[in-house]
Formats: sequence, C-alpha cells, structure tokens
Amino acid sequence: MTKRAAVMVDVSANQKEAPTSDETTRKGTFSYLGCLNSSVQMIDDVVLNIAAGFLSTADMIYVTLYELAKNPEFQDAAYKEIRQIEEEDGIINVHNIQKVLFLRHLWYEVLRVYPPIPFSTRKVDHPTHIHGHSIPAPHYLMYFKLAVGHNENIFSNPEKVDPERYKGFRRQDVLKMFGPFGFGPRNCIGQKLAELITIVFLVSVVKQFKFGLPEQNFLDMEALVGLIPSAKVLSVEERK
Repeated sequence: MTKRAAVMVDVSANQKEAPTSDETTRKGTFSYLGCLNSSVQMIDDVVLNIAAGFLSTADMIYVTLYELAKNPEFQDAAYKEIRQIEEEDGIINVHNIQKVLFLRHLWYEVLRVYPPIPFSTRKVDHPTHIHGHSIPAPHYLMYFKLAVGHNENIFSNPEKVDPERYKGFRRQDVLKMFGPFGFGPRNCIGQKLAELITIVFLVSVVKQFKFGLPEQNFLDMEALVGLIPSAKVLSVEERK
C-alpha cells in the first residue's frame, strides 16, 4: 500500500462503518456500496478504482495523440464533430459527451492495435468444456488480446487504425469484439473512468491544438508488464 493510501485508510479508520449488505437490504435497497463492510474497505476500493483508471490511461492517450498526429484527416474529422456538437448544445459536458464518437472510436482502435495489457488470465476451478475442448482443473487460461486484435479473420486489414470500422456499433458490442477490459464480473474496474478521462482530455486538446509528427518519427512499443510506448516528440500548434 502506498504512503498516500495508508494515510487515507488511517484517517477513515475512526469514521462510522458503512451499512452491511443485510442492513441495506432491510431498508429496501441493495447497492454496490452496501456490499462493503467498512469505510476502510470502501476507501481501498476507491484507491483501486483510481489506480486502475490512471496507470495505463496516460499511455493510451499518448498513443491516440500519436495517431492523430500521423493522420491529419483524423484531426479534421474529430475537430469537425466537436464543433458540430458545440453548435447544437453550446458546450460539451457530462450530459452530451456520449455524442463524441470519432475520438471514442479512435481510442477503441488504439486499444485494439496497442493493448496496454495484452493478455488476461483466468483460473479454471472445475473441469470445463469449450467448443469441444476439455479443460481440466485446476488450470489457468490466458486470453491473448493482442493476437485477437490483429487477427485478420476477425478484423479486415487489422494493422490499419480505422475508427470508421466501429460506426453504427454500440459500445458494449465493440468491447466484446476484442475484450480490451476483459469480460464478466472480474473485468477492469477502472474502464469507465479511463474512458471518461480520455475523451474529456482529447476533446479539450483537439479543440485548441493541432498535432504533427516529425519525419521518421515512428512509434515503438516496449513490452514490459504491458505495452508501453517509447517517448516520441509530437509537434503542437495552437489553433487559430
């Protein structure tokens, strides 16, 4: 636990405990917070949520900016959509940010081509049969997102970053195509926070700046625990 997290837990230790799930149910409501047994557990969960939403988010924002810089037509399309939403609604806020589709679809493509966490694992607790394959227990299964995202049997021209490939699809259907956040009850706890942070940031910077890419400046991805982009310099020009 980090020093900051430890301080947060110490401060909360004297606070009144949150109601248990039984107490919440007796009041006629059942919520996620009702499942947490104490304020300490709630704060631990909040810390985890923030960490899961931030650690890889910055890397993927950078890669998205790289793709915008490499493809000026992407910047034009994103800027045009932002201006259209602002002309219709006056401002982009929490109530209409779902209308921002082009940057969202570009971010999905970045997650597909450059997944920050390229695999997920699950433990098989009991013998399982999947599509004619028998999996004994106890075993671990690995889902390789990088391979799925680059599979030409699933995606046409998979090496190409093409935001238009998701046009007309719902968010949940897109994420099922390659599972960037995993599946089921143990999927990424920070996915919605990461998406909100990313789209808000991209809208803000695309409104104000144009991005360019110096010649021979190609993106390299370093494989550590996940895929980490190498440092590259993007040129930035303020919009007039």
